[in-house]
Amino acid sequence: MAHTAGDIQDIGLPVLAATREDLLQDDEIARVENGLLHGSAAELRSTAVDALGLMRYELTTAADWGTGPHDKSNWLFRKSVMVGGWPCRLPKGRGSIGESSEEGNQKLWSILNAGVSTFVSLTEPNEIHGKPYCYSTFRHKAEQFHADIHGSRRSLKAQNKDLRFICCPMPDGGACSDQALATLLEQLLFEVRNGRILYIHCYGGHGRTGIVGCALWCLMWSVNAPNAVQAFNDLHGTRKVHGIGGPGQFPHSTDQFEQVDRVVAGMGPFAPLWHNSDWKAPFLEFLYARNFWCSR
Repeated sequence: MAHTAGDIQDIGLPVLAATREDLLQDDEIARVENGLLHGSAAELRSTAVDALGLMRYELTTAADWGTGPHDKSNWLFRKSVMVGGWPCRLPKGRGSIGESSEEGNQKLWSILNAGVSTFVSLTEPNEIHGKPYCYSTFRHKAEQFHADIHGSRRSLKAQNKDLRFICCPMPDGGACSDQALATLLEQLLFEVRNGRILYIHCYGGHGRTGIVGCALWCLMWSVNAPNAVQAFNDLHGTRKVHGIGGPGQFPHSTDQFEQVDRVVAGMGPFAPLWHNSDWKAPFLEFLYARNFWCSR
């Protein structure tokens, strides 16, 4: 049985607040603020605020936490899921003026230093050409930098802190198969539920990354596709640089938006993501706890 549209909320997303005083004029936002400042993570979850209240708080305060560690990145879920452009050195072209080896290294280091332990690549094989820029060079450098920051892979694996790489190739401006996306989403929900921090990227971090980011928003907060797109683009707006690799907004094509809409509808391979949702309560518990401790 497919997920029904009646279960999905059109929540009328809030605009980003200009000041803290603006936030506290909203009773629901004020309850979250009070819980974060004076309560405990468990109290915040169980008494003061429901998941919708926390989501509204996250969006309204995004200016405080949304900006990522490098210019072409932003957080999608606070200290849990980051999205952005190619994580290593970029060649000249497709809106990029090109990056030096030092600039590429600084970008990758900043991502890993922010705690990312799982890279999710949506680029196609050999999409980025040239040894200084390609996927194999990125992966080699990521493993080297991760070890420099955190220690040996063997010891980290025992602590669930080893570096992981997940690939789901999508054509630029397009989408992968629904089955491939459903499999990817299941993997990502498992990763975040287990406390890992993700960096989801394509070339610019707008279109293909937007499919995955919006789908996660739909699944986690039970919102419709237009709401998820607005949330993704609002959070994307906290980046310092927006336009590399195409228009700095989602979607880049009708195919991309329609795939997110099929996720919401629970069509075909997406149905189990809604029906087998044992991951959702622990995931929300995790978000409450992480939100609480990140605010201290």
